[in-house]
Amino acid sequence: VRDLAAALRSKDCCGVLYGYGEPLMWYEFILACAPLIKKLGLANAIETSGYMNREPLETLLPFLDAWNIDVGYLGLWDLRRMTSERTLDRVVASGRHVEVTAHLHAGDWRAPQHAEAFAKKIAQYWGEVIPLHLIEEAPAWNLPLQPAEQPFRQAKDAALAYLHHVDSRSRYHRDKD
Repeated sequence: VRDLAAALRSKDCCGVLYGYGEPLMWYEFILACAPLIKKLGLANAIETSGYMNREPLETLLPFLDAWNIDVGYLGLWDLRRMTSERTLDRVVASGRHVEVTAHLHAGDWRAPQHAEAFAKKIAQYWGEVIPLHLIEEAPAWNLPLQPAEQPFRQAKDAALAYLHHVDSRSRYHRDKD
């Protein structure tokens, strides 16, 4: 990885992203690789659920320049928040670049309320400058649906009431009439 990153510097490679799946499953690989990338003067970024214990977090933190914490589906945020929140607390306090990704089900009438509550929490605890990425996923089974796109568009607007940077994209492909 070090040699590939070094070779790609001439093509404007700025660093390495550890992502796709849960990269912390390969903690030892990241711990071996990230210092070598730093020595090249390149950046290390990670996209993770943020589920990690304090000791591995503290060990990796000096080598990772940017973090994207993907909290999963916002309707289940309360079930998973403790570990991700501890990671967010520590990474934000370290001064690293932090972004948050959250998922919403297409057509879920609760999406605006979920996004608003989550954005309000981000602003209150970690700052209104933390970027939030909202991802629209295929609808969950047995959800009462509203017309396509309406709740997702409203969710982004609700989050923008609390945060400076909110973007949204859909992974859900609607059938065209």
